[in-house]
Amino acid sequence: MGQTYGSLKTAISGASESSRRPVNSDIATVYGQGKLVSEPALLESDMSSFQSDSSLCIEVDRDLNIETDSCASHSSLSAGSISGTSSSGSLGLSSVERVNSFSSDVSSFIDSPTAASRNISSSSVNSSKTVNLNDFEILKLLGNGSHGKVYLVRHKSCPSGQLYAMKEFKKKIIVSKGQSRQTKTELEIHMSLAQDEESTCPYIAKLYWAFNTRKRLYMVFEFCSGGELYHHIGQRGRIPIDLARLYAAQIAYTLSFLHRRGIVYRDLKPENLVLCADGNLNLVDFGLCKVYESSNGYEKEKDGFICGTTEYLSPEILGSGQNSLSVDWWALGMVLYEMLTGLPPWYSYNQNMVINGILHRELTFPAYLSDDSLEMRNLRSFLQGLLTKNPEQRLGGVSPDGADAVLSHPFFDDIDWDELAGKRIAPPFVPPNDTATCNFDEKFLSMKLDVETSPECCLPEDEFSYFFFNRHECIRGRDLFRKYESQMLEYRQQDLLRTEKKQVSIPSF
Repeated sequence: MGQTYGSLKTAISGASESSRRPVNSDIATVYGQGKLVSEPALLESDMSSFQSDSSLCIEVDRDLNIETDSCASHSSLSAGSISGTSSSGSLGLSSVERVNSFSSDVSSFIDSPTAASRNISSSSVNSSKTVNLNDFEILKLLGNGSHGKVYLVRHKSCPSGQLYAMKEFKKKIIVSKGQSRQTKTELEIHMSLAQDEESTCPYIAKLYWAFNTRKRLYMVFEFCSGGELYHHIGQRGRIPIDLARLYAAQIAYTLSFLHRRGIVYRDLKPENLVLCADGNLNLVDFGLCKVYESSNGYEKEKDGFICGTTEYLSPEILGSGQNSLSVDWWALGMVLYEMLTGLPPWYSYNQNMVINGILHRELTFPAYLSDDSLEMRNLRSFLQGLLTKNPEQRLGGVSPDGADAVLSHPFFDDIDWDELAGKRIAPPFVPPNDTATCNFDEKFLSMKLDVETSPECCLPEDEFSYFFFNRHECIRGRDLFRKYESQMLEYRQQDLLRTEKKQVSIPSF
């Protein structure tokens, strides 16, 4: 038996359109990791030699001890001036005077929107630290949804031919659908995760760049060559219980990570779960996330706004528009049930029948999930707990601490949570890797590319002028700022020591 969830609690707290999605379908999301040679003509070549590569092209700046990406445009920061700030020649100065030269080197990162600790709406963009559409070679269309498209792209200056997935949104559509705030929230969440990368969740696709033109927004993610979980459920019909348990554990761990940071995901479905080349899942598409403010994690939308995909909406959303952390646990139950049976509970082509089932009908199980073995009893108990119609009685509940009950359920007794947190559990299934795109829908891959040919720059007064992000500069800025804080502490300790030495007692006569 693996290690229990209790030992991990502290660490955690520190789609393409388809016939099964007749309404509320969101943009296809196909992000993750993978690598390929640079020529588009070689997209159909053997991918096996690239499987062991990570999603980053890493090199180390040894003067600063900061990891950077060789594909990124690095700033002209002077490492020598930073490393020399603690030289003995400056010890006669005060702490503030001694750190002035150092602080001037990091000030650009503090002022940059990629520092991620600021509110991005008031950020000014340093164009030397951003990328634009001309930096990427667009290779294939991977998905096409109601809000935009997803392309397979290569960064032109990356010598290894690194692949990424680029989401493209039309500003006019975002504004017309009233989704400007959601777009901003999605970027803010990814910026926050990048800032705290050491303690981030390994099952969330990384955002590397964001930028915009006069008419469109772009987000560039790691590319998951394994494709959507929805694709594999359709290919296999049913997922074996051991594999479904591992997927469910990765999803539950990720939801717990988000909930403890005040984030409700609100759009969990197989289309938003994609497989990396190594077989692990990545959660993608944070466009419907909500950062809650209520102390117990339970809020009711003031405008009655209902978001998500019908088959995975919880009873409280359909009934009264209420949103809480518990809606994610309901959706986990729906996804797990679909993995094991091929369809979500109460599925029908008639949307009214689906809604009626979610609101009123009891959960039932097929015969192959109904035997009396301990494994099946634990599975049914887990699903019944997640798919309890009352959110406050549901497994996981409405509180951030409710994740404890989910992760410690007997269904997960064989999961070693420390190993899972370190991404050290080898999935029993690895997706095919014959080509970079073999796990994606051919109807999209064969479509003609519709790309901006002469993109104009975003205007300063544009509503989306804040929409820029560079993960590599964010990480550099974060590490430099930590080095700055450490240097300040060292200087203060030196000053204190000298002050203590000067306080020599004068003998009385």
